[in-house]
Amino acid sequence: MAVVYRHIRLDTKEVFYVGIGKTVSRAYSKHGRSKPWLDLIKNRNYEVEILFENVTWQEAEDKERELIKLHGRRDQNTGTLVNLTDGGGGVENPSAEARRKNGDAHKGKPGWNRGLTKETDSRVADYAKKLTGKGRSEKHCNNISKSKVGKPRSVETILKIKAAKLKNGTNRRTKESIEKGVLTRLANGRNKHSEETKLKLSKARIGKYGGGNNPRAIAVKQIDKHTGCVLNIYSCATDAAKATGVDNANIRGACTGKYKSAGGFIWKNTTKEEYGKYRLKKDNE
Repeated sequence: MAVVYRHIRLDTKEVFYVGIGKTVSRAYSKHGRSKPWLDLIKNRNYEVEILFENVTWQEAEDKERELIKLHGRRDQNTGTLVNLTDGGGGVENPSAEARRKNGDAHKGKPGWNRGLTKETDSRVADYAKKLTGKGRSEKHCNNISKSKVGKPRSVETILKIKAAKLKNGTNRRTKESIEKGVLTRLANGRNKHSEETKLKLSKARIGKYGGGNNPRAIAVKQIDKHTGCVLNIYSCATDAAKATGVDNANIRGACTGKYKSAGGFIWKNTTKEEYGKYRLKKDNE
């Protein structure tokens, strides 16, 4: 599936770009844009308008060609668009034949290591084989492994480390509790939590700080783009994204003013009090 979108200048209300993408997020992305597009938005704000969603790739290409022809291209002095093609040039999933032709077109061209002799190229390849982990040499990794081999820490060592981390003035009861916890984890193997304890910790955290339960969560309002009516109020952008399918980052961007809209809606931050009143009203209906 694909989407068709267009970009509109806020100062003149002119359409300056028409494009297509596999997802809605492509309409809001600045990655891979042409130089004329980047030059035009450098000191200007613009609005993203989603024209068609959930259409086939072929339908999206046809719509793109139609809209580019309607608005006209700036480089051809026929309109306001900074598009450099007549549209429909994108390929959603190249065929085997297209891949073969693309490969043949690049045969014989110098690669990234152009200018290197065979001897230098061989040395680079040999060195790359020795690298492991985060760019560390094989010798360095072996030394790290040797340093970790040996007896596990003793109870006395662990208690000393724990005691050093304790703040001054810790009472005896707290120290005894810490020592008991250390001994219990050592009994379960190398100072690790037991499977039962891990399960309890996991259950205790489920839903505790996610979504609207997060103390720092900010409620958001979903507003109709055309009528200005409030369609819904969510406890946070995460819950709004789950309910509407609009990207979480795009909703936050619209709330902060980075984007004019997201997913075809206007989004605004609101207070938890307003969200609570809205939910109470909905529950009583």
